[in-house]
Amino acid sequence: MPGVVYDRSPYISEDAAEKLRNYKYPGTDDRSPWYQYVLTPTAEWLVTKMPRWLAPNTVTGTRSI
Repeated sequence: MPGVVYDRSPYISEDAAEKLRNYKYPGTDDRSPWYQYVLTPTAEWLVTKMPRWLAPNTVTGTRSI
């Protein structure tokens, strides 16, 4: 991660610091038909209907109402 320095930290070993420098978030890899043909198209449609100024946490919070 740019801007984050893990070198010479008293809390993180050199081995752990190297692992943090090389870590990449895998994201989701759901290949189920439900995810591919229902959830993804619905989410993409919903994104086009939401105003761009609306915070993502607001959308997440309102889905449980």
